[in-house]
Amino acid sequence: MNKKIIIGLIVAILVAGGVFAGLSLKKEKKAEKPEAPKVSADINPLTGMKWKKNHMTRPFIVSTDNDSALSRPQAGLSQADILYEVPIEGGGSRYEPIYYSQKPGLVGAIRSCRPYIINIAREYNAVLVHNGKSPQAKEIFGTIDRVSAEDDFDIYHAENNPNLPGNLYTYGKKVMQRMEKRKFNKEKDVRSFKWLKDDEELSGKDAKEIRVNYADGAYNTFKYDSSKKTYTKYVKDQPLIDANNRKVITCANILVQEVPYNLYDSNSGRLNIDMTKGGKATMFTQGKVVKGTWERKNLDSPTIFKGEDGSEFKMTPGVTCVQIIDKTVVFKY
Repeated sequence: MNKKIIIGLIVAILVAGGVFAGLSLKKEKKAEKPEAPKVSADINPLTGMKWKKNHMTRPFIVSTDNDSALSRPQAGLSQADILYEVPIEGGGSRYEPIYYSQKPGLVGAIRSCRPYIINIAREYNAVLVHNGKSPQAKEIFGTIDRVSAEDDFDIYHAENNPNLPGNLYTYGKKVMQRMEKRKFNKEKDVRSFKWLKDDEELSGKDAKEIRVNYADGAYNTFKYDSSKKTYTKYVKDQPLIDANNRKVITCANILVQEVPYNLYDSNSGRLNIDMTKGGKATMFTQGKVVKGTWERKNLDSPTIFKGEDGSEFKMTPGVTCVQIIDKTVVFKY
């Protein structure tokens, strides 16, 4: 009997030790999980600036046409907190403005989405506004909340531009009303970035003119204005403007994110871009350039941009333009 008791005690001790060790390992793994930097509640996590009144409870992103000169000037770009430009099949590009701090007026023209556009929306917990989709995008619709021309056509309308493909627009007010109706307007955690302080200056080599040229003629030039500490965006040597208010599109930061890709099939030419693979990244802010890399743990994590020393990029508070580029895009500065 004594032997059985002793053996039982030994087994109990071993089991308890195993459970404790398992809990310790879980704690260690949890501690290792990277987190997006936190900002105070009165600061917009996407711009590093103080909130304006009546900001939205949750961001939305619009898939916006940029396939040809017919699509310009687009409506609503000047009110975006972050302006993505992404490659599209055939060498073109699309704009993906993210709205959070202010409600835009007219937005569009609105075009179809691709899987990597959905995965950008997912990173920001943003509602995606789009008109159409690729077959591959349709397969992952369940990963995000959407307002689409297919299901929400009553909030879309055509503008007077019959030559423009996908000639559909909407208003920020209508998007927000539809988000509320579909219960998409509840607050969500939104990723943040690291920001330079007001008196903090960046060290690095000067880079006051940046070129990011997509293959089909969306030739972008960013020129730095040291008096305003912003970059003006030019397309084919003409300032890019907002059709709503004729404002020139400017930004405080530019992030160039180099992505790997292949084709889903040769017939459609649609790009299969891996938004978690990691790769080279370059930051431009305050007229300086900082080289580095980007990484993203998974599709539910933020993309983290780091310098060559391993520290996360610090940006100037303000609007950021993110240029997603593949090997077909000419990038110079």
